[in-house]
Amino acid sequence: MQLSIFALGLLSFFGGSQAADDDTWPIKQTPYTDAVQWDHYSFIINGQRKFLFGGEMHPFRIPIPQLWEDVIEKMKAMGMNSMSFYSHWGYHEPLDGELDFSSGAHDLGLLLEYSKKHGIFVTPRPGPYINGELNAGGFPLWITTGAYGKLRSNGTSYTDAWYGYMSSVAELVAPYQIHKNGTVINFQIENEYPQQWTNQNEKIPNYDSVDYMEDLKAVAVNNGIEIPLTHNDISGYISWASDYDTVGAGGNVDVHGYDSYPLCWSCNPDQCSSGSSGDWVLLDYQPDFQRSSPSNPMFSPEFQGGKVVPIAGYPNGCADTVGADFRNLYYRHNIDQRMTAFILYMTYGGTSWGWLGVPFLGTSYDYSAPIAEDRSLRDSFYEIKNLALFTRVAQDLAKTNRIGSGSNYTTNPSVYATELHNPDTDARFYVVRHTDSKSDELVTFQLNVNTSAGPLTVPQIAPATSLIGHVAKILVTDFPIGQNKLLYSTAEVFTYAVMDEKPTLVLWVHSDESGEVCFTGPHQGKLQTCDGCSDVQFNVTEHGTILKFTQGPGLSVAFVGDTRVIMVDRSGAYSMFAPTLTNDPLTPVNETVLVHGPSLVRGAQISSDVITITGDTIEDAPLEVFAPSNVKKITWNGKPVDTKPTPHGSLIGRIPGPPKIELPSLGPWKVQDSLPEVLDDYSDDGVAWVIADHQTTKNSKNDATIPYLYTDDYGFHTGSFIYRGRFTGLADGVSLTLYGGQAFGFSVYLNGRFLEAFPGSPGTKVASGTLLLDFPADTLLQNTTNVLTVIQDNSGHDQGAGGALSIRGILNATLVGSEGFDSWKLTGTAGRSEGEILDPVRGAYNEGGWTAERLGWHLPGFDDSNWPTASPSEGFDNATVRFYRTTVPLSIPAGVDLSVQFELSTPGGNSTTRALLFVNGYQYGRFSPYVNSATRFPVHPGILNFNGDNVIGVLVWAQSSNGTSVGVDWNITESRASSLDTQFDSKDLQPTWVEERLRQRHTHEIVGGIGHHKDRTGPASLVTPLYTPLEAFIDRRNPRPISLNFGFNRFRWPAFAPLDEIKILRDLANAESVQDPYQVQSEDGTSSLHPIASELYTNPPISSLKASIDILDHYGSRDAWEDLHTVGRPEDDTEVPCECCDRMPYRPPEPLVIRATSNAGVTIGDIVSQVNKYVNDLREDVLEALDAVGEYAGQRSPGHSFWIDFCVNNIGIEETRSSGELKKAWKESANAMRGFPSGLQFQEMKNPLQG
Repeated sequence: MQLSIFALGLLSFFGGSQAADDDTWPIKQTPYTDAVQWDHYSFIINGQRKFLFGGEMHPFRIPIPQLWEDVIEKMKAMGMNSMSFYSHWGYHEPLDGELDFSSGAHDLGLLLEYSKKHGIFVTPRPGPYINGELNAGGFPLWITTGAYGKLRSNGTSYTDAWYGYMSSVAELVAPYQIHKNGTVINFQIENEYPQQWTNQNEKIPNYDSVDYMEDLKAVAVNNGIEIPLTHNDISGYISWASDYDTVGAGGNVDVHGYDSYPLCWSCNPDQCSSGSSGDWVLLDYQPDFQRSSPSNPMFSPEFQGGKVVPIAGYPNGCADTVGADFRNLYYRHNIDQRMTAFILYMTYGGTSWGWLGVPFLGTSYDYSAPIAEDRSLRDSFYEIKNLALFTRVAQDLAKTNRIGSGSNYTTNPSVYATELHNPDTDARFYVVRHTDSKSDELVTFQLNVNTSAGPLTVPQIAPATSLIGHVAKILVTDFPIGQNKLLYSTAEVFTYAVMDEKPTLVLWVHSDESGEVCFTGPHQGKLQTCDGCSDVQFNVTEHGTILKFTQGPGLSVAFVGDTRVIMVDRSGAYSMFAPTLTNDPLTPVNETVLVHGPSLVRGAQISSDVITITGDTIEDAPLEVFAPSNVKKITWNGKPVDTKPTPHGSLIGRIPGPPKIELPSLGPWKVQDSLPEVLDDYSDDGVAWVIADHQTTKNSKNDATIPYLYTDDYGFHTGSFIYRGRFTGLADGVSLTLYGGQAFGFSVYLNGRFLEAFPGSPGTKVASGTLLLDFPADTLLQNTTNVLTVIQDNSGHDQGAGGALSIRGILNATLVGSEGFDSWKLTGTAGRSEGEILDPVRGAYNEGGWTAERLGWHLPGFDDSNWPTASPSEGFDNATVRFYRTTVPLSIPAGVDLSVQFELSTPGGNSTTRALLFVNGYQYGRFSPYVNSATRFPVHPGILNFNGDNVIGVLVWAQSSNGTSVGVDWNITESRASSLDTQFDSKDLQPTWVEERLRQRHTHEIVGGIGHHKDRTGPASLVTPLYTPLEAFIDRRNPRPISLNFGFNRFRWPAFAPLDEIKILRDLANAESVQDPYQVQSEDGTSSLHPIASELYTNPPISSLKASIDILDHYGSRDAWEDLHTVGRPEDDTEVPCECCDRMPYRPPEPLVIRATSNAGVTIGDIVSQVNKYVNDLREDVLEALDAVGEYAGQRSPGHSFWIDFCVNNIGIEETRSSGELKKAWKESANAMRGFPSGLQFQEMKNPLQG
C-alpha cells in the first residue's frame, strides 16, 4: 500500500481539447505464452481485450479458507473480473527455512482454486516485501535482527533468506496460470520499490537494486512463471519500466503500473507525510504514465479502495469519507484518464489479528472497504457494482484514445466532459462531471456528442441531464448491445445480457431523473411495466428510435423492437445483479442472467427448466429473475420459490430473510493469575527462559546498555515479553528505556512489588518510553539477590527495510547507586526459546509471552475445571495480569450467516488497562483504551463455531495499582439468510491444547486458583504441584548435557516429601486413563495432591530404589513411540520383556540406585537429580542408540531436538522400611511394567496441569 502522496498534477478546472493517441502501438507478450498480451491500451487475454476492474484481499487477514470463497463470490457479484492478493512471507516462513503452504490458512492453493471455480482473474503479489500496514512490512520477524544485512538489496544473506520462499510461491502459482487452465494472469514482484536509479532524471542505475530485481525475476521464471511480471511503482517515481530504461539498466518488469491514493490513505490526514490532494480534487495521471510506460496499458495495481483506521481517534472508522459518491466520481475519473486496469486496495480488508499489524494500527483492517471487516456490504459495494458491471460488458472501453476534454463539450460551463473514442468500432464514451470537482451543486446540461449519425446535442427531447452531488456519469454513443446498437444514451448503462438471442438492457438514473436513449433504426416501442416511471415517450427520428423516461424507486420495463429495456433508479440498480452461468472469467453476455431484489446474488445455474440461484437476504425480499424463456422455475438457496410470470418475460416471487437470532450471555467466567513471574520465589530455570547475556548485536543501533536486551536477538518477536534482572545488595533506583512501537506499554516490579508503569503515549508516534524509578527501601533485599521484573508488550515492527530493523525490548537498564545488574533472563512466545512454533496452524503472530499464552490457557481443550469463578467485569484491585476464560455453546441454524462482534469496555473507567481477546485460541482483539480507541472486534465463523462450543478468553493487564475491570459482551451486527455454509468443520483451524505446553511451566504456575501460592495475598494454604511424565530432552545442535523435562527447582514443595509408595500408570495403551488422586500431608498438617504417594504421609518412607533404565526416542508423538515399542508383540498382548530394550546397542554397566539424601527417605528431588546425572553421563551412548533405533524402525531421526522416554525393565526396592504388604505391592506393580513404554511415569489426570 502507498504511504506517500503523489507527485501527480492536479486537473485544471477548465480544460481544453486533447489530441488523439497514436493507435499503432505494438502488442507485447512474454517469450513463453500469448495467453496474456498487452499494449498501450489494455491487457488482451486469450485474444480478447479486457477492462480489468478488480479488488485486493489478504488471505492471512481472514484465516478461514472457507470464507475466502465468500469474499471471492462477493467480488464477482460486484462485477469485478479480477483480484489480487498479497502473500505474506513471514506468515508462510515463520522460521528460517521452514515453509508452510499447506496448513490452515497457509494453503494458498485453495485461494487459487476458489478463483478458478468462480472465474476471476488473479494477480499474486508475494513481495518478498509487501508493506500492507503489516508488522515489519510482511518480512519474517527472524530477519529483523540485522543479521541478514541490508534488506531489499542484493546482499547474499538477504538473498539466501528470501530465495526459498519466492521459489515456493512461484512453484505453487505456476499450475494456475491462465494458459494452464487456471486464472492467474500476472505475477507481481516486490512492492513500491522505486530504487532503480541513484538519479532518476539522469538515469544513473542503482545496480544493487537492479541485481535484486533481476534475481527476483529469474526465480519467478525458473520456477514456472510464464505470464507477465508486474510491479506497482510509487507515483512520481519511475522504476522498472522498460520504456523509460533507455540506458539498459535492467531489472525491468513486463508491465509497469502506478499506485494511487488520491485522498489520504488514513482516516487521519496527518498520517499522510506530504498531506493529501484534498477531498474531491482529481489528479491527472496521464503525464506519469506517458512518461514512464506509454507502451503499457494505464494500470494501477493499487487504487484507493478505502482508508485505514488509525490506532486512536476513529473508533467507528471513516467509511463515510470514501462512500458511494467517492466511488462514483473517482473510479469514473480513472476511466476519464483512459485507465483500463485497476485494483481497489482494499476491497476486503479483514483483521490484523494477533500481532500481524503495524504499530500505528490496531486489530481492525476494515479499511472502510466496500466489504466491511465483518463481511457485511456497504453502500460503496453497490455503487462500485453499478460501474463494474458496465465495464464488464463495455468491450470497446478497453481500447480508446482520449480525444479531448473540457466544458466546451456541454451547454453548461459548470459541467466538464472527456471524450474517449475506440478507433476500431467508433464507439465513444463521455465521462461527465462538475467542472469544479469539489462542487456538489445540482446542475443540468446537454452534451455535445459525436455519433455515427453525426454530431448531436443530447438529450434531444427529454429534460436536460443533471449532476446531483459529487458524482460523474459515463454516457455512451454507438454502443453495441448484442446485434443492436445504442446511438446514444443520457442514462448510464448498468449492464446488458443476451437471452434467447435478444438483448436485455439495464439503464439507471438517479432517483426521479430523466433519461433518453436512442436505438439505431426504426423500431416499435412499448412500455410494458411501469413501477416508479413517468413521462415515458417513444419517438422515431431520422437517426433511430428514442425512448425518454423518468424513473424513481421501482423497476420499469419497455421494449424497443426486440430489445428489452429495464429502467431503475440508483437504489434499484443497487438491488440488481448479473450472475454468469459459467466460470469463464471473460463473462460472455449470452451466459448471463439478471436478478433483482436480494441483498446479494452469489451465483446462478440453469438445469432444464429450473434456475438455481444462491445468495443472501437481510430481510424478506422480492425476487425477480430475467432468464432464458425455457426457465419456468426458481430455487433460492436450494428451496423452490413460488413464482409467477410477468408480462415482460421475467419470473417473480418472494424469498425469506433470516430468522431472529439471539446470542447467549457470555459466562460463567473462570479466572487465573497470569503473572507468577513477579513472585519472590518464582523460578525462571525452565526451557521458556533464555539467559540474556549478548555482548554484541547485529543491529545497527548499538548504543544500548550491555548485555544487549533486544528481544529479536533472542528469538522473541511478538506480543509480550518478560524480563527478570538480578542484582545483589542495595540500589537507589533504576533508569529504564524500552522500545515497543507506537502505543506499547510496560510495567515494572521489584521483588514482587509494583513500582510504576508506562501506559503508552496516546496520539503520538512515540515508539519508546523511559521511566526513572526510585526503589522503596523496604522492598530491597540487602544481603541477597533482588529481582527487577519488567513486562512489556510490543506493537510490532515498523515498515520499510529500515523500519523492520527497529529494535524491540530494553535499550537502557541502569541501576542508580549500584554497580549494575548481575544477570538478565527473558521469555516470550512459547517455543521460541528453542526455535519452535508450537502452534503452526495459527502461526507465529498469534501469541506473546504471557503465562496464559505459554501454557495454552487460551486454547480449546485446556481444562480449567478447578479454576475459581470470577468475571472480568468484577475486576481486581492491584497491578497484575489475570486471564479469564469461559466456554459458550452456539447453535446457529443452517442457512444463516451472522456478523458477530465482541465489545470490550472498562466499567470502572480505568483507561490504563490493556486486554487481549481470544476466541477459540485466536487472538482477535487488542483493547487498550488509553492509546487505542477500538472497542469492537468482529469475529467470523471458523474462528467462532456456529454449531458447537466456543472458548472465549480475555487477558487483562492492569497498569495501575488500583487494578481494573473489563466488560466483555458480544452482539450480532447483521444477520443474513445465506447459501454460505457456516456450519463447516473448523477443527483443523482450531488445534487444541497439547501436553507440550506443560514444558513452559515454572514454579508456582498453578491452576488451583488465585491465592493458592505464596504471593501478595499471604502464605500458602494449598499448592497443586505441576508434574509431567519423566522425560528428557536432547538437542543435537548444542553439545550441552541432556536436560530433564522438569527441573529440580520446579517442584520446590512438596518435592521433598518422602515417597511412601511408587504408583505406576498401568494402562499405558490409553494415556488418557484416569486414576484417583493421592494425597500427602505437608509439614503444617494440610493435605495436598502428590503425584506418586498413594497414602497419607504416615507410613515409613522408601530409602532407596534400584532402576535399570533404557532410553528410546519419543519421535514427536506418543502413538509413534508406542508403535515402535510394540514391534513383534504377540496379538494376545501377553506380557513380554521390552523388545526395544533388547535392540539397544549399549547396556548400562550397572543398575541405577536412587538413594535418599536424608533420613526422610527418597523424594522426587532425589529422583530428578540422580536420574538427570545418570542420563547426562550416558549422553553419547544415548545419541548412538537413538540413531540405531531410528534406523531400525525406518524412521528418520529428528534433525535437531527430540524427546526421550525411559523404558524400565527392572525396578526393585533394595532396602525399605515399609511394611511387607507395601513391599509386595510395589514389586507387583514394578513387574507389571515389563514391556511397557514408560517407567517412573507420573500419574496422568484429567486436568493436565494437576499432578
